[in-house]
Amino acid sequence: MNKYRLLSVPVSIAVVVLVYMMQTPNPMMLLIIPVVFFTYADGYIGGSLSGLVSVIYSLCFFSQPEQLFTYNQTDVQKIFTILAAVITIIMLVGKLKERDAKAILEKEAFAKEMIKTNADLNKSVVAAQNANTAKSRFISQISHDIRTPMNAILGMTSIARKKTKDPEAMADYLDKINTSGLFMLSLINDVLDMSKIESGKLTLHPEDYHFSDFVKETKTIFQPLCDQKNIALAFDMGEPEYSIVKVDKIRLKQVFFNLISNAVKFTPPSGTVTFSMSSKPEKDGIMTCIFTVKDTGVGMSKEFQEKMFEPFEQEQNRYSADTKGTGLGLPIVKSIVDAMGGSIKIDSEEGKGTAFIIPLDLPVVREAKENLNNARQSPHLEKLQGKNILVAEDHPINAEILEHLLSETGVTVTLAETGLEAFEKFKSSEPGQYCAILMDIHMPVLNGLEATAHIRALNRPDAATIPIIAMTASAFEEDVKETTQSGMNKHLTKPIDPDALYQTIISLTE
Repeated sequence: MNKYRLLSVPVSIAVVVLVYMMQTPNPMMLLIIPVVFFTYADGYIGGSLSGLVSVIYSLCFFSQPEQLFTYNQTDVQKIFTILAAVITIIMLVGKLKERDAKAILEKEAFAKEMIKTNADLNKSVVAAQNANTAKSRFISQISHDIRTPMNAILGMTSIARKKTKDPEAMADYLDKINTSGLFMLSLINDVLDMSKIESGKLTLHPEDYHFSDFVKETKTIFQPLCDQKNIALAFDMGEPEYSIVKVDKIRLKQVFFNLISNAVKFTPPSGTVTFSMSSKPEKDGIMTCIFTVKDTGVGMSKEFQEKMFEPFEQEQNRYSADTKGTGLGLPIVKSIVDAMGGSIKIDSEEGKGTAFIIPLDLPVVREAKENLNNARQSPHLEKLQGKNILVAEDHPINAEILEHLLSETGVTVTLAETGLEAFEKFKSSEPGQYCAILMDIHMPVLNGLEATAHIRALNRPDAATIPIIAMTASAFEEDVKETTQSGMNKHLTKPIDPDALYQTIISLTE
C-alpha cells in the first residue's frame, strides 16, 4: 500500500482535532486540505479515506452530544452538502491526478523516443561523416589515378612529336599512350559501374559466349603485363562438358579481369598468377563452373578481409604506394557475382598469397550457333566499300576520328556539326543517298534525340528505315532506352571500338 494512503487517516484525524479545538464554524475550510492532498498524492482511495474521516466528523460537529444520531432538517442538509462537496473534490482532484500521471507517462515515452531518435541521428551523423571521409579519400585517390595516366598521355604525346622520324620510337610512345588511355577508361568505367550498382540499375544481358574466347581475351590483356613484371601466368580451364554458355560476357570479364589485375598488382616478380576453372556435370541445362584466381602475392590482412567489399577501401601495405586503383574493383566484383546468383570464397594469408573461388551456375548452349561463329570473326570490311554515311558530331576531334576510321574502309563520310544540320542534310538528300546515320546525342541547336525524331517524322520512303546509330559517351541504361525510344537502331558508346562500329554498320545495312 502506498505510504500516502497509510498516512491519510491519522493526518485527517489530526486535522479534525485541530478543527474541533479551534471551534471553526465551517470545518470544510480545513478538512478540504487532507482531502485534496491525499486525493492528489494517492488518487481516489487515499482521498476517499481522508474524506470519510471528514464526513464522520461533520456528523458529530453539527450534532449535540445527546443528539449524536438524531439530526434536525438543517443538520441533514448541511451534512449532505458537505458529503457532496467532499465527493466532488475527490472526483475532480482524482481526475487531475490521472491526467498528471498520463502526462508523466507521455513525457517519459517522449523522452525515450527522443533518446532513441538522438541515438539514430548520432549514428546517421557518424555514417555520413564516414561516408564523407571515404568519398574525400576516394576523390583524392581518383584525382591521383586520373592524373597519372593523363600525365603519361600528354608527356608521351609531347615526346612523340619530337620523334616523328623514328618509327620504332613512335610506335613505342603510341603503345604507352594507348595503355594509359585504356587504364583511364577502366577508372571511369569503375566509377560509372559503382554509380549504377548504388542506384540499383545494374542489369545483366546474357548471350552466347565461348570459353575459348574468354581464355584468349584474358591472355591478350594480361600476358604482356605479366611478362613485363616477370610473373608467370598460368591457365587451367579443364575440359567443360559444354564449351559455350549463356552469360553477360562483359560482366563476366569484368569480374575476372578485376581479380586477375589485382593478383598481378600485388604479386612480386618471379611470382605466379593462376586462373583455373573446373565444372560439374550439366543438370537441367545448367552447368556449375567453379572459377579460381590464385596468386603467390603479398596476401591480405584479416582486418582488410572484413571490409574488402566496401566501396573505396584499399589494403595498406608496402605495395600500396606503387599500385593504382579506386577501391571499387572488389565491390563491383561482389555486386556482379551476386547479380549472377554466385558466391565468393576468399583464402588469403599475408605473405603467402590470395585465392578467390567463385562458383557460378551458367546455362549451357547445347549446339554452337552459326551467328556465334560469325560474331567471333573479324568484320568483313570490304562490305563497307562505297557506302555513304552521314555523321553528326559537334566535337572536331571525335569527328576527325570517325571520318578517319570510316574513310580507310572505303566509306564516304558527310559531316554535320549540329543535330539541326544533320536533319537538314538528310532532308535535302536524295532518297537512299545515305545508307546510315551516326548520331551524337549531346549537340547544339537540336540534340541527337530530337534530330532523330525529326528525321523519322519526314514524309519520304527512307525516313523510317534508315539505320540511325547512337555514337555517344552516355553509357547508362536509361541513355540506351532514350535512344531506342527516339527511333535509333543501335547504341554505341565512346571511346569508339572500331570493330564494333564496322560490324554494327554492316549488320544494319546489309
